[in-house]
Amino acid sequence: MAKTIKFNLIVDGKPVRTLEALRENFVVEDVFEALRGDLLLRWLETRGYADEAEKIRVLADVPGDEVQTMRKVIAALGAEADERSLYALQYRAERVRRYLACQKGKVREAALVKAYQENYFKLANGLLVSPDYGANAAQIKAAIAEMATHYGWVLDLHHRSLFLSLCRGGYWLSVMCLLMNPTTRRYYLPVTIELEDGKAMRDVDRSLPTTDPEYDEMKFKKEAMEAIWNFVRQRVETVRKGVGEKNLRVFAGETAGYWKDLEVKGRQYMVLRMGVLVDGRAAAEPDYIRSAGAHGVEHSTSQTNGAFMILDGLDYKSGSSQRSVLYMEV
Repeated sequence: MAKTIKFNLIVDGKPVRTLEALRENFVVEDVFEALRGDLLLRWLETRGYADEAEKIRVLADVPGDEVQTMRKVIAALGAEADERSLYALQYRAERVRRYLACQKGKVREAALVKAYQENYFKLANGLLVSPDYGANAAQIKAAIAEMATHYGWVLDLHHRSLFLSLCRGGYWLSVMCLLMNPTTRRYYLPVTIELEDGKAMRDVDRSLPTTDPEYDEMKFKKEAMEAIWNFVRQRVETVRKGVGEKNLRVFAGETAGYWKDLEVKGRQYMVLRMGVLVDGRAAAEPDYIRSAGAHGVEHSTSQTNGAFMILDGLDYKSGSSQRSVLYMEV
């Protein structure tokens, strides 16, 4: 009887020998590729995971929706995965299908360009959904990442119109997600630039003549910043409704001079605001925030509000239960 040859599954760049290790290192795209090539099935069989192999066997050759297929794979393996990575897989699969169709000469160049633009606006239109109508933060973040990575030149031309449409429609969850992405946040928040004399300053603080090619962009960014701040400084109930109850995290409490551990290190969070009183005014006494356990590094109310800092975990310090910190997971 031939001896069964065991082999390692490579997931997240690591050799995986056990189901437990697969769960710990689970990467949606890697497992999806292993599924489509029957590698995942053979790995489960050679490693003796008969029950899981039987569940995967019926999925391996089923065409169709990548997200739903991977949900079933995750359930079959008892694993967990970030929702955003599932939607990213779907967008990638759609791009691959379009590329293969082009390679085979099934799509003419003009039609390909048209499809490219249509695909961008399909993604952009997906941002025009409010929490009241089922807006999905993971899907929105994946769509923004897809737009920023693969439709950059269209986004560069469209980012102003996109923002205005989102603001006018009250799609604040999508606005916040734009601020979480390292590429798109630069369209709407200040960035530090180096001047000819070697000094550094924020791009929105420059004194540019109206004839300068960068004047309109600077003016737009200032207006965008004001609109965003006007939203997040409102009553907590209003902000929660705008971004969706399950997406907003709030803490209010006096910490007696100590740091309050809000979120552990290893996950990123964007701070919307802190130190704002119930009526929307900023308190005279500052509160402080920092990445989890970041001793010697802290950010005051004035440094934080309007900056939409993204931190690794969160520690918070406040001198009053009347003030609060509002934040969202990135």
